Amino acid sequence: MKKTFSKILITLLIFGLVLPLFTSSAEPTVADALVILHPHSSVFANHVIDAFKIWYEAETTNTITVTQQQKYSGDCWADVETWNGTSPEADVWWGGGEYYFKQAAAADLLHPYNVTEDGNVTESLGGWPLKVYGDTNESLWYAAAMSGFGIIYNTEYLTAKSLSIPTTWADLADPDYFGHISMTDPDLSGSTVAIVKQVLMSMASEATMAGDITDAWQLWVKIAANIDTFTSGSSKTPAAVAEGNYGIGLCIDYYARDYMKNVTYNYIGFNYGGATTVSPDPAGIIKGATNLDEAKKFMDFLIGSEGQTLVGDYRTPANFKANSSSHIPLAFNKTGHVNVADFPVIDPYSVYVDGKVHSRAEILFHYWLVEPHKELKRAWEKINTMTNATEKAAAIVTLTKLPSDFNGTFAGLRGLDYKDSATTSDWTAHGKKQFNDAFTAAGGSLPIPGFEIMIAIIGLLFIIPLARKKK
Repeated sequence: MKKTFSKILITLLIFGLVLPLFTSSAEPTVADALVILHPHSSVFANHVIDAFKIWYEAETTNTITVTQQQKYSGDCWADVETWNGTSPEADVWWGGGEYYFKQAAAADLLHPYNVTEDGNVTESLGGWPLKVYGDTNESLWYAAAMSGFGIIYNTEYLTAKSLSIPTTWADLADPDYFGHISMTDPDLSGSTVAIVKQVLMSMASEATMAGDITDAWQLWVKIAANIDTFTSGSSKTPAAVAEGNYGIGLCIDYYARDYMKNVTYNYIGFNYGGATTVSPDPAGIIKGATNLDEAKKFMDFLIGSEGQTLVGDYRTPANFKANSSSHIPLAFNKTGHVNVADFPVIDPYSVYVDGKVHSRAEILFHYWLVEPHKELKRAWEKINTMTNATEKAAAIVTLTKLPSDFNGTFAGLRGLDYKDSATTSDWTAHGKKQFNDAFTAAGGSLPIPGFEIMIAIIGLLFIIPLARKKK
């Protein structure tokens, strides 16, 4: 009995020692770590990160724990700047706009690394960089996705109002769209400023500071006149269209795509108006990253065709070997040539000029077209009741006259003193006067000065006694 027990015990001990030799290669024995700083939605980020963890385990046989630091784009940049390449609290910075990454690269706050599919990402698209090399001929960052800007529309709304789908930026000036369009005030939305600038660039006589953009600004006057209200946030415009409050809105493409991928909103469509600029959404390794090897693996996956195809479920991928969902356009064909039919990039587009006029375009639009919007709408509505073609044309000339301190070129726009409150007040005063002049030229009668105030006072005098009687 004792011998039998001893044999069993020895057998169990041997089995316990030998079994791990057959099973250890199948099970990961190390848990690695990675911290990602990003501004993306949890749905989008998890879609990519969950797949990365599976890919990482297959590549290395190790598991990996990924911690996300989810913050606004500006806050992401503030963190990277504060860490200054010394003991950063994150390893990879994924998303937040080319502007911030440009500053980080200039400040030497990114770790250079060429991903395994570096050759599948072109250096630029429409003048915008899709990867930026440092002094070591290694890339400081890559575009992890790209966006364009265009027109979101509600087919149910347009059908009910007997309106056609606008397909060009010029279409938006059609008087039939009066009151049916929503747009965000450019002074409150960087993506809307990009829309303003891309129309200027697409219609410019040349993509230099000497380029004439008079026609483009006159088009913007008419489009602004068709706007019912200017929203206070870039996400509010597509939401208003999706909710059926308006038939048309101007927005960055991924806001529209997010609605379009939901079957509930199968009446939502989007196009680029025939011309769009590009907004690269970069990713890079933070200088001083604690988990450098893991960070390199994430960049390999994210910029690789597998990761980019996952990105393509939500955004336009930058890797030309990647695929995308049916509602997301591909910017390139599989050989790296631009797919202009689906992604009509403005070419040439001067990134230099774009940067020089950004703030001026934003402020001029706001003070000239948004502040006196009531007067602009009233004039445009009245003009479009006119039957005399000659008089109507004259009224439109008055309506679209540029401010006196602006000569209609990019250089002229660059020279505007947009920080001076007296100047911006003059733009608003100019707008009110020209729009009122256009209104009267169209046969409208302006209220007598103080008349509206007098009516309000009379109304109060009438209402107050009634209120007292009810008590």
